Amino acid sequence: MRYFILGYLLLIALVVSVAGFRGSKTARSPIQIFNDMDMQGKSNAQSTSDFFGNGQAAQLPVAGTIPMGWEVPAVAASAGGKANLDGYAFANDYLNTGKIGEYYGHGMPEEITVDAGFLEQGQEKFGIYCAICHGESGNGAGVISKYGILPTNLIIAPVADLAQRPDGNIYDVVVNGKGLMGAYGANLTLKDRWSIVAYVRTLQQRKSMPAAEVQRAFDEAQGEAKPAAE
Repeated sequence: MRYFILGYLLLIALVVSVAGFRGSKTARSPIQIFNDMDMQGKSNAQSTSDFFGNGQAAQLPVAGTIPMGWEVPAVAASAGGKANLDGYAFANDYLNTGKIGEYYGHGMPEEITVDAGFLEQGQEKFGIYCAICHGESGNGAGVISKYGILPTNLIIAPVADLAQRPDGNIYDVVVNGKGLMGAYGANLTLKDRWSIVAYVRTLQQRKSMPAAEVQRAFDEAQGEAKPAAE
């Protein structure tokens, strides 16, 4: 029992010595076991630097540099130019942000045409970027779920009624990420992003449909895909 008490007191002293007393102030540099990048070899904006010839820490970007995710349109919108759906152009409209003003919009942008090819594109991109976490059916049982991470179930909505979220909200998550999910805005074109949104809606609709209706819709799609008999 005596050794237990001594060990317990030693553990307390060790924790206090490492963690320190919260709220205490001192002019000395703290002892950091994990500094979490608090101390970095960097230069702050508006500061001087002897490394560069002009003495400035912040340097101008290379001439002609375009930020990632942006693209200079060939024709300005004021001159009748339209967004390049196969590019990464960024603007403040619904097509680019998923928002109308300060609120998420619902429905596909007018620049988007939803057809079988568009949904196939969404299925392809979903399989590449989303299925590993959310599963091929969107049920959240992807490969990553076997390693202690529980991705969102996209076809069942126990939290905040996910199925009723505006399309713009899903688009925003695809582009900017949320929680443990990374952002894919730099990997997906405008058309790719909205095709994933449309495909997620297809998965949700298929989940809510009776099995007979799913089979009927599949048969009809297969019939439309077959060439007409000569």
